[in-house]
Amino acid sequence: KLLAEGRFEESQVILGWLIDTRAFQISLPQNKANIILDDIASISAQKYMRPKKIEKLIGKLNRVAFIIPGGYHFLYNIRKYFKS
Repeated sequence: KLLAEGRFEESQVILGWLIDTRAFQISLPQNKANIILDDIASISAQKYMRPKKIEKLIGKLNRVAFIIPGGYHFLYNIRKYFKS
């Protein structure tokens, strides 16, 4: 068990984030990024969307904005738009 879990790696997914210790980068894994992009595309293609689905997408984007410094600014505008 120690050999499987205790080895050194340059990049590893930890708590849903891809952490690259060589490049000092934190990013979303490609599969999670694709899911978020698909959600955005489906919402923009529809005329009406249930509020629960929009709140779910905003929650995913809030998680991404944790890493992107200016991300919260855009989320504020999205939340303000959908509350009215």
